[in-house]
Amino acid sequence: MNHHLKKSAPAVLCILFLFLPVVGWSQARKAVKYPIKPIDLIVAFAPGAGTDVVARLVAGYATKKFGVPVNVVNVTGASGVTGMLQVLRAAPDGYTLLMDGNVTSSFMFAARTDLPLKLEDRTYIARVSTDFVYFFCNAETGWKTLEDALQFARSRPGDFRWGAGAYGSTPMFTQIDLFMAAGIDMEKIKKTRMVVFEKGNAPSMQACITGDVQFAVGMSADISSLLATKRVRILAVNSPERTKEYPDVRTTKELGYPEADLMPWYGISGPKGLPNPVIKAWDDLIRGAANDPDAQAAAAKALKVWRYLPPADYKASILKEYEQIISVATALGIRR
Repeated sequence: MNHHLKKSAPAVLCILFLFLPVVGWSQARKAVKYPIKPIDLIVAFAPGAGTDVVARLVAGYATKKFGVPVNVVNVTGASGVTGMLQVLRAAPDGYTLLMDGNVTSSFMFAARTDLPLKLEDRTYIARVSTDFVYFFCNAETGWKTLEDALQFARSRPGDFRWGAGAYGSTPMFTQIDLFMAAGIDMEKIKKTRMVVFEKGNAPSMQACITGDVQFAVGMSADISSLLATKRVRILAVNSPERTKEYPDVRTTKELGYPEADLMPWYGISGPKGLPNPVIKAWDDLIRGAANDPDAQAAAAKALKVWRYLPPADYKASILKEYEQIISVATALGIRR
């Protein structure tokens, strides 16, 4: 090596060591900037479903706050499996996320053993919202109260036809939850005629209107159209208190079934391994929306309620729900 180079080498190395941290810090800072391009928020169900409604509320708010388009993309198929897998197999960069819910997480994995992923194979970001379930019957049954319907199920389970929506869905498990809270034992629940509609809960509600099933459930946004038919009777709602929209409808708690508290929820999840800056950006956004009067008003107009949970609590609530549902599904012999 040249004598002058030997003498200058330590100085050059010193300069490099001083410079490299600056370069590394600059690159790291650039790497965590998020978001810088459009985001796809995948809904695993058709437009108009509860998950879709909440996704559009979130996307509208996020587009304003992030300054990039947040696009709701409906990817239907296999009762939610197709859309879920598309997200969870995507690159973990925060640009393909899932509008998650009971059906694409705790319920799906509790009801099925053939899925190519585990429930833990995702990043849980934040819970956004919860919904309420209204229990109703076909008016020609003659049932005037929720207890009338439940007593029929107890005494004549083989004649009790109820619309379960899609297999492993929220309608399916919220009704089973009610039956259990009402003291109907597992053997009698097995004898009831559960009618599954793979295209979702809309056909289930229609079947109750026509009398093909006697009992079913609907979410908040469904109730006005159901009542307009004058062919169904709303019996109860499983909200913590009576709803503003239907103050005359009594809660399951008021009617003596406080354990019937399983309800739909919606949250943001993504592929496993999402970077912390992505998680923080969305967690901050959802927490902010829950405390934003304009966002609250938009949710109320859509008959939804912001009910934020941070990442750790969100994940814990889902895993707890999964354990509860898997025990029920196993005991009823409906886990497949």
